[in-house]
Amino acid sequence: MKLIYSVLVFFVSLCCSAQAAKVKVFILAGQSNMVGHGKAEEGGNPAFDPKRPQGKDNVREIPGGLGSMRAMIQENPAKFGP
Repeated sequence: MKLIYSVLVFFVSLCCSAQAAKVKVFILAGQSNMVGHGKAEEGGNPAFDPKRPQGKDNVREIPGGLGSMRAMIQENPAKFGP
């Protein structure tokens, strides 16, 4: 728990010292069994058909797919973008 607070204090001090540059910090929090569930690049494929077997033409996740951080930035750049 102290490590989390130390990292948070580090980022806050870093942001305050560099006032000229904007920095966006994403804090992902969850239970310890959430490791690996936050996807930055891959997300849900809207064309995925669960009734068909998975293969090259029917994949569950794709780069920039639904729910990924990349998709959120592309869909709403004013809120999540640079």
